[in-house]
Amino acid sequence: MRFKRWLIGAVIIFMGLTGAMCAMPVNAEAVYQDPGISAVRKPSGYPDEMSAMPCCNIPEKSKPEVAHYTVAGQLMSEDMQDYIYRVCVELGIEWYYPYFLCQIFQESGFDPYKVSSNGLDYGYCQLRILYHEDFKAMVGHPEWDLINDPFANVYVGCYLMAQNLNESGGDISAALKLYFNSGSDYWNSKYVEDVLQWTAYLERIN
Repeated sequence: MRFKRWLIGAVIIFMGLTGAMCAMPVNAEAVYQDPGISAVRKPSGYPDEMSAMPCCNIPEKSKPEVAHYTVAGQLMSEDMQDYIYRVCVELGIEWYYPYFLCQIFQESGFDPYKVSSNGLDYGYCQLRILYHEDFKAMVGHPEWDLINDPFANVYVGCYLMAQNLNESGGDISAALKLYFNSGSDYWNSKYVEDVLQWTAYLERIN
């Protein structure tokens, strides 16, 4: 019995430590290879056209040419990059688009179905499952699936960053700290450093 209690305690401590380490840089050589959004799972009945997405109100004909990027040589599908850009435009943070790609890369290595080591954070933007219902209510889409729907996941992540940037007066570092919100000044600052380091590895491909 004592051994069982000790083992349970050790597992809890380990999960806490791995959760705290989520701000560490990902290994650029071992990140998820995105096969293109058409090749990954989508919920049944999910629209294929970006113009049909319920969260993007920008007419297709007014869509500007979108710059596509790799981060540390890794490419997120161009369809998803188009969608993210349109969401950034809709939310008034068009200028943050390339930074948001770096943030997603730090969070998930461009893996739309990544689950954190502690089992609490999901998807491109590593949204904490404890707050999924709150997030969906915040954006007015209680029907969304933030675990299996990469479009919904990135929309919520972008929405949160738009709020944070508004609250911080456009200060990227302050907004990123609000997003990570670890409760530790050290880890919050480390997260900012880790996200912004990827801007040096951002390369436009068109």
